[in-house]
Amino acid sequence: MDGAKLAHVRFPLATPLSRTLRGPAINVCEEHLTESESTESDPEKNATPKKKRQTRNELKYEKHNKQKYSSSWDLNPKFQKWIKPPTKTSCIVKNVIGKVHKESLVNILKCTKFSVLTNESTDISCVKHACIVVRYFNSKLGQICGHFYNLSPVFEPKDYEKVKEGATGKNLFESLIKSFQHNYIPLENIIGFASDGCNSMMGSKNSVASRMKEHFIGIVIMKCICHSLHLCASEACKHLPKRCEDLARNVYSYFAMSSKRTSEFIQFQEFCDVKIHKLLHPSQTRWLSLNLVVSRLLEQWQPLLLFFKDKVLVERVSSVEHILNCLNDPLIKLYFMLLDYLLPKFTSLNTYFQSSKVVITDLHDIMTSTYKEFLLLYMNSSSLMVLNFIILTRKLFKPKTALLLSTRKEYPSLFPILALLPRITKNNDDFIQKVDDEWRLLPNLNIPEDIKTIEDPDLF
Repeated sequence: MDGAKLAHVRFPLATPLSRTLRGPAINVCEEHLTESESTESDPEKNATPKKKRQTRNELKYEKHNKQKYSSSWDLNPKFQKWIKPPTKTSCIVKNVIGKVHKESLVNILKCTKFSVLTNESTDISCVKHACIVVRYFNSKLGQICGHFYNLSPVFEPKDYEKVKEGATGKNLFESLIKSFQHNYIPLENIIGFASDGCNSMMGSKNSVASRMKEHFIGIVIMKCICHSLHLCASEACKHLPKRCEDLARNVYSYFAMSSKRTSEFIQFQEFCDVKIHKLLHPSQTRWLSLNLVVSRLLEQWQPLLLFFKDKVLVERVSSVEHILNCLNDPLIKLYFMLLDYLLPKFTSLNTYFQSSKVVITDLHDIMTSTYKEFLLLYMNSSSLMVLNFIILTRKLFKPKTALLLSTRKEYPSLFPILALLPRITKNNDDFIQKVDDEWRLLPNLNIPEDIKTIEDPDLF
């Protein structure tokens, strides 16, 4: 019987008796059948080497995506060679340096008055944390020091009631207080609190600051000046045309994900003899980046104009035409030049107040000079002189200063001040004389002592 006929023969199941009765021809035929069936069922054997490599890479990629770390790998001797244990440096930092620093800081805070600086943030695991920094006077160094104290969770992920409430003023305050109570630090040592100006932190009601005032009498509350300056600049920029912000974002987006467009743009930069710089992304959270975005866009204005003129002829895309129309608008460029003049002043202030040194003593003088500089942009000098005098009189009319006889030597009469306030005096000489007489008689009157403690007499 030849192989062709044997291919159509069906053999019984392999029993012990059938194995003994089989001949060599039957065994060869069975091997031939199994090989042919396996090649038909397995397409990899008929595939080309290139196709096999692609299939193996796809399977490897799928396994890589589905693979997850298991703690049982640490106990398996097969994986112990390539799973590296924690390094000596990381163990020293976590278990020695970190713990010793925290213990020494806690011991200092137990017997020292300190201020608290905090801000909330969300980490990569989507757990809301509050970063806590403390500032205190270090008697050994003879200066004010600031140290990181703790990173405390605002609420536990399994505490569903607090998770539903969110990062409210109540939860932030409780998280802050618990972090100090956990280390047995007396809460009476807290004398100051500072944070950003969000409502949950600095709101007048139901905030961390309002609870601080309620629990710690006489505590000093201060908003972050850097946040305030950034909010001032952001609110002012909202009054500019929306096309200014759209231009900065659209230009960055056009070049961001294309190396080809970036390489083409380099030719226009070289033709215009401009430095080869990339366009920057305007971010709302990076305070100091807004000024860099504006200055970079003005620096690359001419090559950008030529580049998009060329692209309009090649690409009939609405986004390219919109960018070109904005670049051709002289008012848009004028707004960017205005921002390029004003934003560096906010940036320099932000940089100065982010210093690690104590600069609160310079806060009033620097902000006053900057405010006057902005006013001079649209006010004449005579109006500014009135403002200078009003700032001076605000100090003069404080109760402690106004009731002193020594103040009368410097300011014996209020005529110069009242002459600058025509809306109040209405140019009535009798009224001006009456106010001036009361000013001279004020130190001789029997005024209650508690009135001298009022800092702002114009607030009721």
